[in-house]
Amino acid sequence: WVPGHVIGKKTLPKTTAIKQPENEIDLSSIEEIEKTLGKNYVAGFIQESLPELRDLIFRLEEAKAIGDFAEMRHAAHELKSLSALFGMINLRDIAEGVEMCCIENREKEAYQLTEGINYIFLSNIEALQKIYPVDYHHTH
Repeated sequence: WVPGHVIGKKTLPKTTAIKQPENEIDLSSIEEIEKTLGKNYVAGFIQESLPELRDLIFRLEEAKAIGDFAEMRHAAHELKSLSALFGMINLRDIAEGVEMCCIENREKEAYQLTEGINYIFLSNIEALQKIYPVDYHHTH
């Protein structure tokens, strides 16, 4: 599946990867979960899920290092979904861009989009920690 706004594009617009400051979080998804299950549940869920986010970024970078674009696409797809759940919009947008570039065999662009992904992830964690103050550095 390829979103309609991406089909046939030779390059992603410069604004596609980052639409807001890298440390902003869109709380809409998290707030919906919080309404149903409570803030403590959400904080625990975030803390338990962060290692998976880190692993996805590692998988993406490892696949990039060996030129495995199928694995890059799969890792980017999973990263897109999980980062969206936590409101990490910039991370989600980068992951979506990488996924689309891999689907369309635009390897150089896929590589370029991953530059700085760890910085964006850490910035998002910092912003999320201000809202849900749990220990983000000592998760499983």
